[in-house]
Amino acid sequence: MKPLIRVLFAAFLGLLMIAAQTIPVKAEDTAYTPAEEYVLAEVLKTGVADLSLAFEDESQRTIRGEFIVELFKNPDLQEIPFIKIYNTTIQGDIKADGLFIPFAFECTNCTFTGRIELSSARIRSFRMYDSSVAGSVRFSRAVIEEDLALYSSTYEGAVILFEAECPVSELVGQEGGKNKV
Repeated sequence: MKPLIRVLFAAFLGLLMIAAQTIPVKAEDTAYTPAEEYVLAEVLKTGVADLSLAFEDESQRTIRGEFIVELFKNPDLQEIPFIKIYNTTIQGDIKADGLFIPFAFECTNCTFTGRIELSSARIRSFRMYDSSVAGSVRFSRAVIEEDLALYSSTYEGAVILFEAECPVSELVGQEGGKNKV
């Protein structure tokens, strides 16, 4: 009887090992929305994506915050001078803490439904015009090389610049130098 139990136990272990190797794994969904595909194509061509030119319906102009982070990390975009995005809704948080972003990033007439997190990031330039942000905007300990422009926009959450390093002229209207806030 003992040999039969050992054989059954060994067969059971063998089946477990086979089953463990054939368990299907769900692939990560990286499919872009039509608006995101448009932004990526236009940014690769010219650096500028105006979603109102491609989508009449405002509800079709939505891109994800994670997509913006993917743009920041995209190796094909690291040498371009700027990314400018116009007339879109950016849904969810932009979590780009600690990233190096070698290009200027500009948003005009955009609605952000989440937070913008760029703490400890190094970014060439960040400009926002005629936009609104539902969450907080965080630049704590960030290094902004050229300018930080947060003009004519609405910020429902806090704008945090704790120990951010950026040109004095953009923060207090003076010329030259860098300032820690």
